Amino acid sequence: MVQNINLEEVKRYNATLKQYKDKAASLNAEIEYTNKELDSLCAELTAELGVTVTRDNIEQIYNEQVAKINSTLQSGNAVLAKIASEEQSVQTQNSATQSFVQSAVQQPQMVNTPVQTPAQAPFQQIPNAPVPGSVFGGQPATNTNAGVGNTLPPLFSIPQ
Repeated sequence: MVQNINLEEVKRYNATLKQYKDKAASLNAEIEYTNKELDSLCAELTAELGVTVTRDNIEQIYNEQVAKINSTLQSGNAVLAKIASEEQSVQTQNSATQSFVQSAVQQPQMVNTPVQTPAQAPFQQIPNAPVPGSVFGGQPATNTNAGVGNTLPPLFSIPQ
């Protein structure tokens, strides 16, 4: 021990000082890296947003962008809700129209009529006989596209 100097205490002091200096250098390097990364991100945001972004105004621009996104989201949801509502309305109208048409159009019903013999029948129908004054000019109507014995004209021409 040198005059009133404790060498062990000096060694501990120097070791602790070295640890703190190393830690400070590491933190300074981390701060420098983070600052460069922040500046790079600000430049990237400036290019993307078209507004100058700096460390000083980044929080303000963040809040503006959040407000803009929320506004767009609300508008978009309102539009989607209107589309869904109109789609539901169209489906309801189609369903109501279909129900109306189905109730208005009744299926032909089979009627049981007694079969009469020619002697009992007051009139005897002759197949394909011209009917005077008919819309077919007294000529029997035949459908050349249908089977034999049909007496109705074709409603649609169907290519074969």
